[in-house]
Amino acid sequence: METLRNEIQQLKAARTVNVKKDVQALRATHAGMEAKVLKGEKDLNTLRNEVAQSAEKAEKALETGALVLSVLSTPGGQKRKMNEIS
Repeated sequence: METLRNEIQQLKAARTVNVKKDVQALRATHAGMEAKVLKGEKDLNTLRNEVAQSAEKAEKALETGALVLSVLSTPGGQKRKMNEIS
């Protein structure tokens, strides 16, 4: 009977050690995943800013193009353009 109790105690101790190792591994995995999420959020914010800047540049280019087109399409616009070049 004593042998059986010793074996049970050893199994409980081994199980406790295994559970502690599993918990440590899960904590490490969680920390790694959390770091990746934070980096992903930072990268996403960076990309959002880049998209916003690109949109502003595109809008300015469109406005400039529209202005040039309006100057060239008005009567005498081409003549003015040629005079500016020479």
